[in-house]
Amino acid sequence: MAQEYGCQQQLVAKAMKRLGINAKPVKGRSYTWSDERKAKHKAACNTPAFKEAHRESLLKRFDELRGPSADSPLEALLHGALKRAGMSFTTQRRKLDRYVVDIELLQAPVIIEADGLSHRLERRKALDKVRDAALTEAGYQVYRFNGTEINADPDACVRAVMDAAGLVPDMDPIAEIRRGGRGKDNPNWKGAQIEHSCSGCGNSFVEHRANRTYKKKFCNQKCYGAWLKANPEANPVHTRWNKHREQQVVA
Repeated sequence: MAQEYGCQQQLVAKAMKRLGINAKPVKGRSYTWSDERKAKHKAACNTPAFKEAHRESLLKRFDELRGPSADSPLEALLHGALKRAGMSFTTQRRKLDRYVVDIELLQAPVIIEADGLSHRLERRKALDKVRDAALTEAGYQVYRFNGTEINADPDACVRAVMDAAGLVPDMDPIAEIRRGGRGKDNPNWKGAQIEHSCSGCGNSFVEHRANRTYKKKFCNQKCYGAWLKANPEANPVHTRWNKHREQQVVA
C-alpha cells in the first residue's frame, strides 16, 4: 500500500490505526529455538575451527571497520601525550596476523595498550596474558595502562614507557592515527565543505556534505518552503498524489 501511494510505511500504518484497521502481522520464522537446538548451535560455534575462521574474517575486514573503538578516549589521551613527548607512533596495527595493537612506537618495537573496563574481567585478563606473551616472544615490549592511570596523568604513562625502553624524542615525530572511520578515513567520504548556489534565493552557501549521498539545493528550510509555494507543481507530495489520482481516473 505504501508503494502504491508513494509514501512511507509508517504513514500508512498510522492511518490504518486511526481507522481501526488491524495490519496483517509479519510472518516470523517457522521454527523455535528449543533447548536441543540451542545446545547444538552453541556447540557448533564453540569449536576452535569456527573461532579461527571468525578471527580471520574479522582481520580481513578490519581496515574497513568504523567505530569509536578504533580511537577510544583513553587512546586519544595517550596520542596527545606521545605528541607532546615528541614520539613517532602508529595506531591500530595488526601483529602476528592475530592481534590488533592500540599504539606502536616507530623508534623501537614497543607496544602501548590502553585498557578500559572490560580488561578488568578475569577472562579478559587471561586472554591479555596470552596475547602479551606471544607479542613478547615475537620481540615486542608491551606496556599496559588502565583508565585510572591514563586519566590521572597520560604524560607520566608515556614517560614511564620511554624510561623503561630507553627511548628519546624523535627529531621529526610522525603520528599515524587511524580514526574510527571519520572524515576522510571513511570509505564513503564525499568531501567536506562544498559551495553551492541556492535554488530559492540564489545566494551561495557552504554545504557540509560529509557522507551525504545527495546534493543540497537550498540554503535553509525557509527558502525551500518559499520555493514550494511558488512552484506547487514541483511538490513531491502533490506529485505522488496527482499521479495516483490520474491512475484511478484511467482505471
